[in-house]
Amino acid sequence: KLFMKTSRRSDVVAYFGHGIFALLLQHTDVKNATRTAERLYDMMASTNFFLGDKEIELKICSGIAELSKDKTADETIELALTALRSCDEQGDSPYVVAKPE
Repeated sequence: KLFMKTSRRSDVVAYFGHGIFALLLQHTDVKNATRTAERLYDMMASTNFFLGDKEIELKICSGIAELSKDKTADETIELALTALRSCDEQGDSPYVVAKPE
């Protein structure tokens, strides 16, 4: 639900699997993608989640990869997943931008 609140109608939100969601931000540069990642992080941090009477603490990290006609979809997804793993390992930033090769 939070992803839908942050995205625009032209964006694509999908569940990738293993707790990973993909958000394809059409017509968005890296600078604005980082702003979206920060908004998601802030929204998640300020929202309380409960399962029964137990509060659940969720963590969010974003891996950002820019689409390029020089890369296949699989290569772009792998770049985003690598950035996501980096973000998860660092733990001090809401996002990591993939380094172009």
